Amino acid sequence: MPRRARLIRILLGFLFAPLTPVVALVAIAVGSGGIGIGQSWLMFMIGVPSVYAAAIVLGIPMFLLVRWRKWNDAGAYISGGVLIGLVLCVAYAGGSTHGLRALQASLAQEAKGFMPFVVTCSTSASFVFWMIVRPDRFDASVPPAPPAA
Repeated sequence: MPRRARLIRILLGFLFAPLTPVVALVAIAVGSGGIGIGQSWLMFMIGVPSVYAAAIVLGIPMFLLVRWRKWNDAGAYISGGVLIGLVLCVAYAGGSTHGLRALQASLAQEAKGFMPFVVTCSTSASFVFWMIVRPDRFDASVPPAPPAA
């Protein structure tokens, strides 16, 4: 894949993939009748800056790590998404508590509701990023996947 095409795909990946969880959540909430249009705009106003902040602070370093290690398969990106979600949950729990025992209690509480949601969102965003960027097609040394039968 030419260098320019790779750069465009990377930029498109960082532009669109972080929006995946926000758009999915709003579509589900509005489609189920749980919220109105005004509340959905509020979800966008809070969700979009949050996901882009996570993409900049955690997603870019994770992308650089997997590229440096040449881990180009979807499994590496999915694992990275899980790790990013877990880091976000630990950071959130650590920011809202004081002391190690309080952190453990907060993480235990988050594991019941907040953590699965955040990990699912970050994993879906990282998989969508992989589908847009397709780093497995960057290197000429990596043979293309065989066509589906």
